[in-house]
Amino acid sequence: MSQVWNVTAEPVGRFWHIEVSGIDGATQARNAKDVDSMARDFISLHSGEEASRIKLNLGIRLPKNVSEALARAEILRSEAETARRAAAKESQLAAQLLKEDGLTVRDIGLALGLSFQRAQQLLKGTIS
Repeated sequence: MSQVWNVTAEPVGRFWHIEVSGIDGATQARNAKDVDSMARDFISLHSGEEASRIKLNLGIRLPKNVSEALARAEILRSEAETARRAAAKESQLAAQLLKEDGLTVRDIGLALGLSFQRAQQLLKGTIS
């Protein structure tokens, strides 16, 4: 069984910096699509293994500011999902309160700016 080479690629300016675990030095690629072939060529040059037979485990290392932006985006997505669920519960409560006041499903839909089918879903609690 042939070795699997651990490769780390990192965007640096307009290029990709490529490092291979176990091989000193590094190489680069002009764009993301060339990372695989450049890594294979680099490994082949240093190991003597045929480039087409090389197996890679490719990881991307992002700049710190990019990783931080992605982390903030994930927090915001999570907060948005929490807010969406809370809004759905409040909409369900609004529909239920109107029903308790005696409105029909069609009237509830009209009052809430929804179709009567959507109002019915709210009342059944099938909207999340």
